Formats: sequence, structure tokens, C-alpha cells
Amino acid sequence: MALATITLTSGRDIVLTGLEVFSTYGNLLEGYPSVRLNDWLLARLVRRENSAHWSAPVHVIGPPRRRLDSGDVRLPFGPAEVLPSVYCRADFRSYPVDEERDPVLYRSYLTVYWFQDDLDEPVPAFATAAVRDLDWRGLAGDREL
Repeated sequence: MALATITLTSGRDIVLTGLEVFSTYGNLLEGYPSVRLNDWLLARLVRRENSAHWSAPVHVIGPPRRRLDSGDVRLPFGPAEVLPSVYCRADFRSYPVDEERDPVLYRSYLTVYWFQDDLDEPVPAFATAAVRDLDWRGLAGDREL
């Protein structure tokens, strides 16, 4: 079922078929957000998807990183750094990337992660803002139905 249809700046229509929203630091029980923790989190997003039997290609849109000033205090895990408070995982599909493939038998797929500060806008608005400029041809993969 289509949750939304988004037109990319390239003119391609993509269909949002699934969306999950997570708290960036919801599972952080001790410590603080750091460069090392954030690097691990971003790398984990891609690894989790690639462990499935078949999965769409994954693209993580690099989030803005904000370093926090700790003054003269030396922190045990390195400098404090925060990412936006929410990250989203969305599944998209479209017609095939390879124009030689039959559009009745093939679709292209891509899973995208992005970060944002809040959920104040409706889903189609924030999803469109996140993925509008994606290079679908370079990122998505075709799969036979």
C-alpha cells in the first residue's frame, strides 16, 4: 500500500511503502552522545539492512552533527556531539532503473535513513523534504516481482 507518492527533482515518482521513526538516543542508558557513538550508529544502520536475505540498497543521508562545548573538562569518550533527535527509515519503490527491463515485471527499490529534529510536519512533507534530491538511478536497485 502506498503511504505517499513523491516526485523527485529528477522528475521520477517514487512511492513510500514503509516508514519507521526512532529516537536517536532512546537506548542510551549511560554516557553521552559522542563522535564515536554517532559513527557507530550511522554504520549500524547500513549493516542491519544488509544482513537480511534480500534487501533493497540502503542510503543514509548524512545528518548534521553539532559539537557541544565541554569547556576545559576532558570527557572520557571524546568530545560530545549530538545528532538530530529523530531518525527515520523509509522504504521506497519506483519503476525500473534499467530502462531495458519490463516495467510490468520489475520495480526499483531503495531504503533511506535520514535524521530530523522533530515530527512537526505531516509524513509526506518531511519524507519529501528528506529525499527530494536523491540520485535514484545511482542508488536504487531493480528486482523482479
